Amino acid sequence: MFRKNFLKIVLLILPLFFILSCQEALHLLQQVKVKTPKASVENVKLTDLSLSKADLLFDIAVENPNPLGIHLSGMDYNLLIAGASFIKGQKQDKLDIKANGKARVSIPLSLTYSEIHKAVKSFADLDTVPYQLKLKIGVNLPVLGDIKIPVSKTGSFPNLQLPEISLKGIKLDKIGFSGADLKFMIAIKNPNALNFVTSNLNYDLEVNGTNWIRGKIDKAVKIKKKAKQTVSIPVTLNFLEMGSAVYQMLSGDSKLEYHLKGKSDFSSDFKLLKNFSLPFDKKGKIDLTK
Repeated sequence: MFRKNFLKIVLLILPLFFILSCQEALHLLQQVKVKTPKASVENVKLTDLSLSKADLLFDIAVENPNPLGIHLSGMDYNLLIAGASFIKGQKQDKLDIKANGKARVSIPLSLTYSEIHKAVKSFADLDTVPYQLKLKIGVNLPVLGDIKIPVSKTGSFPNLQLPEISLKGIKLDKIGFSGADLKFMIAIKNPNALNFVTSNLNYDLEVNGTNWIRGKIDKAVKIKKKAKQTVSIPVTLNFLEMGSAVYQMLSGDSKLEYHLKGKSDFSSDFKLLKNFSLPFDKKGKIDLTK
C-alpha cells in the first residue's frame, strides 16, 4: 500500500517539475491536504407520469474541495420502497472534476405501479408512494486512492389509480302501452388526489340480454379529487320495436341483469399526466327504481 501511494505521489508531482523547480514542487505537495469531496442529491424531478408508471430523475452533485482535480469513477444506487430494495444498479459515468469545482450526473429511474402494489399491497390506497434512494459514489483521490461517498435521499411521488365507471341505477319515469321513459345513471369515481375531466363517454347498455341504449356524451364532466360524479342519461324504449318482454320486465319487481360497456377520455390538471382513454366493462344485477 505504501509503495502504491508513493507512486501516485510521484506521478502527481512529475508534471510540476516542468514548470517549477524540484524544491517548489515538493513544497506545494506538502501544502496539499486531501479533503473528502461532498456529494448530495441536488434535485429530484418527476419527468413523466401515467396510470401505469412514474419516471423520476435524480440529479447528483459532487463538489471537489481540493486544489487538485479528482475523478468520479461511477456509483451504486439502491431505491427502497417501504424499506425494501426495489431497484438496484450501477452507473458507470467517469468524470473529471476540476480543482475546487463541481460535477453533476443524473440517474433516471422508472417505477411501475403494478410492481409497487404487488410488493407493498398497503400502498394501493395511498395518495403518494414514499421512497429512499441510497447511493455510494466512487471517487478517485490523489494519494488516498478510491473511496466511496454514501448519500441518502427520501421523498415521495404521486400514486395513481384507475378511475372507475359503473352503473349506479335505473329509474323508471313513465310507462305506457307503447313505451317507457327511463333514466340510467353512470357513476364515475376518482380515487386520486388529482382532479380529472372526462369527455367523449361512449356507452352501450344491455339489460336481460337486450340492447337498451347505445350512445355518446360529448360534454366534459369534471370529477374532483377523491370524489364521485353521476351522469344521468335519458332513454325512451319502444315496446313495438323491442317486444312485450321489455314491458313485462319493467312492470315486475325482479332485479335486472345488466351489461354496461364503453370507453371514456380523461384529462387532468396535473401537467405531466398525459390524456388517456379508459375502457370499462361492468356486469351485475340492479333494482329498477320506480
